[in-house]
Amino acid sequence: MSGPFGFLIAKCEPCDALVCDEINPRDPEHVICKGCGAKLTPFAGPATRLDGKMWKSGMSQTKGLLMKSRLAFEPQQSHGGTVARHERFIQRGADRYFEKVTMCDTGEVIHLCDQPLREHKGHGSDKKTPRR
Repeated sequence: MSGPFGFLIAKCEPCDALVCDEINPRDPEHVICKGCGAKLTPFAGPATRLDGKMWKSGMSQTKGLLMKSRLAFEPQQSHGGTVARHERFIQRGADRYFEKVTMCDTGEVIHLCDQPLREHKGHGSDKKTPRR
């Protein structure tokens, strides 16, 4: 996989849908609607990261959080700055944690974690701070 990396967002008038897709190296100026097949012109420039959260209505953002997702293209320091595709999905109701990092140039999966959320401890902000 070579060429530009990122996402384009467009509005499909026939489907009345918001379409977000990865940049296609063969046609980096357009997005194809998966519903009707229309060729769309994006309304915003390329983005390299998409974050999303979903909450249960009427609850706080902490207690009512149902799902978090992240999709990003970022350079990997451990691979000489080569761009990788990061996917992360956290689903509280389904008790699922999924994370996958794929190198864009080779398609090699360098990290894969798919486990129950209750078992995903000791990572990120949940790490124990060493005493000094």
